[in-house]
Amino acid sequence: MEIYDPLSYENLAASVVRALMEMAEEPLPPAEPFQGSGVYAIYYQGSLAPYKRIADANCDHPIYVGKAIPAGGRKAKEAPAMSGGPALFQRLKEHAKSIEQVNNLELSDFKCRYLVVVPVWITLAERFLVSHYQPL
Repeated sequence: MEIYDPLSYENLAASVVRALMEMAEEPLPPAEPFQGSGVYAIYYQGSLAPYKRIADANCDHPIYVGKAIPAGGRKAKEAPAMSGGPALFQRLKEHAKSIEQVNNLELSDFKCRYLVVVPVWITLAERFLVSHYQPL
């Protein structure tokens, strides 16, 4: 029998992902700008034939997951979750802009969930999201 460790990296990552998945889905990008860095999931709800198998009206299985780290985060500077400006909001806006540049996709067919996270847990949570959901 394995001993349960609530502070193991896997359990800590799972708790962040659970909090993300409890967030209500919103349009991509969110209507209101916000501050902070964190993790996100993107869902497709459209009817385009090539994407039919990945469409998810219930937003249960993301087609893409990612992270937005605060400015200086790659240089190991420690920063509070709300510092670094609107990193997460800007990342979601970048995804929306990419979708709008494609002729056969409608931005209204995409939803997202996002969670502002203390920076030290962002990469851990993203890795867990990728391994758990295995998005495109």
